[in-house]
Amino acid sequence: MKRSERTSGKRIGGRVGLVGLLVFFLGGCMVSLLDQAWKGDLGPRDGNQIIVAYCQNCHVHKDIPQNQCLEEKPALYDRPPYKTAAECWICHFTERNSWALYDESRRTRRPEEVKQGQYKDFEKKALKEIGSRPQKADKGLPQQLSQQRP
Repeated sequence: MKRSERTSGKRIGGRVGLVGLLVFFLGGCMVSLLDQAWKGDLGPRDGNQIIVAYCQNCHVHKDIPQNQCLEEKPALYDRPPYKTAAECWICHFTERNSWALYDESRRTRRPEEVKQGQYKDFEKKALKEIGSRPQKADKGLPQQLSQQRP
């Protein structure tokens, strides 16, 4: 094999490796639909659908009806944004437990904790966010996400 052929092969291999690394790192920068839903960055219907589907994949919550929380729970709270909640992320959130990729805990801002003032900072941010943003339009979810669980 000639020297020029070997260096040409190294260049091509190096370029393929560089493209692979670039795709890997850019893929890590993408924000998932679930993360967007937790932040309230999607329209209410789309965000709620994604969060409910995520919650229903847990054995404890698999049988919870789609809108049960938003129909029944706001009355248990004593102030906005919970009392007027139209989106799941107001009362529910996840907490990353470590640097592990899928190590997280699902949490709820419960009425008792809200009354004790445990989420004052969140309430200020949420009210500001809700009041300042234009209404997010629902764009429609991909078919596999928009189907309810059997």
